[in-house]
Amino acid sequence: VMAMAMAAVRRWSASTYRKLFLAAMATCYACAFASWLAQSTALLGEAGLLPVQNYLAKIKQQKPAAPQGAVDPWEEATRLWWSEPTLAWYAAPLGLDVHVFNDGVALVGLCLACLAAIGVLRHALVFAAMFVCYLSLYKVGQTFYSFQWDILLLEAGACTVLYAPWSLSAAFSLPFGLPSPISPIPPKWWPWSGRRASTVPGGVVWPLRWLLFKLMFMSGVVKIQADCPTWLKLTALEYHFATQCIPTPGAWWAHQLPPVLLRLGVAATLLIEIPLPFLLIAPSVTLRRLGAMLQVLLQGMIIATGNYNFFNLLTATLCIPVAANDFDDQPWALEDGGGLTAEPTSSNPAQSKGGGSGGKGGDGGSRRGDDGGGGGSATSPRSALQEKLLQQSMQIGKETRKESANTNANTNTKSSTKPSPDSSTNDSVAADPN
Repeated sequence: VMAMAMAAVRRWSASTYRKLFLAAMATCYACAFASWLAQSTALLGEAGLLPVQNYLAKIKQQKPAAPQGAVDPWEEATRLWWSEPTLAWYAAPLGLDVHVFNDGVALVGLCLACLAAIGVLRHALVFAAMFVCYLSLYKVGQTFYSFQWDILLLEAGACTVLYAPWSLSAAFSLPFGLPSPISPIPPKWWPWSGRRASTVPGGVVWPLRWLLFKLMFMSGVVKIQADCPTWLKLTALEYHFATQCIPTPGAWWAHQLPPVLLRLGVAATLLIEIPLPFLLIAPSVTLRRLGAMLQVLLQGMIIATGNYNFFNLLTATLCIPVAANDFDDQPWALEDGGGLTAEPTSSNPAQSKGGGSGGKGGDGGSRRGDDGGGGGSATSPRSALQEKLLQQSMQIGKETRKESANTNANTNTKSSTKPSPDSSTNDSVAADPN
């Protein structure tokens, strides 16, 4: 199954991986904001367990006092923002209840996440807005928002701002193949606007890979450092399924497995979390994809046996950029001047020029239908390079034969004015320049 999966994903371009990651990341944001809206009243409301009003008042008392005299409420909110970054400080200047204001922030974040998940909004500023919204909620969530997955979502969200597209043509689209109202030509003031809309800068994907490596490696090492006998003796799963916080129906079935299988499961977990995370940062894309698939397998088993909100979904989402290429799949070809350039090619020149309906005109056929919906036939970089070299060889052969013919023609012209015994030889060469 893993071999079939690797064979399938190896044909995806870096832009396809980015689109898939942004959709999955937006889904994680949507789960987080929806979770706030479902629980905030009972947990953090005015009559909740930890009211936000009391927490903000306590924070305000701990901060340095404002200057004497009349203080503008907006300036006071901005001053408090720099000490404790949460949008809840602006509820008072707007005359809103802080709990209602926080629910509004969560609702805005949920709407942006849904639009990004379906591919309508994929701009980096949209993900930056979602990051600010969730950071604001995280800062007032107190005990209920101090878990590992909340911090991981913020870390991944900050890295996503760098990974998401900044050009308008790559960030805005409509579902069901509808034409986008945004011009395909990005404004000049956007970063990377000179690159093609579908091109992914190579360096921005590595923060996400390091984040996943740090998460998995530390998750495995902490089990050993804790000096817990259940992990050291490989008996942790004999208790885990029955003692975790929110088990799923699958946890009951997993708890019934023989002890030998459960101990093998602990050994496999430690193997995947301690030595194998180094595959996630390997220079070889094949090794990275192997490591990513193993991590996805582990997260799938955890999801089947336990409920940890969006934590495991987010962890599996971080495996997508790990499996991606550093750059778009563009075969290297020779320029006319003798240098090297990366340009997309296709086995059919007509498809390479006109295939695809999205992105920039003709990128659909040459880039395996990634941005435009699959206009042309997909060719491997090796076959495209061979085709390019063959075309250049034919062109060089034509130019050589043409130059030889011109040289022989000039020789025949000179020999006609001055006959020589070799005139018959020249005529034969002129007739057949090959």
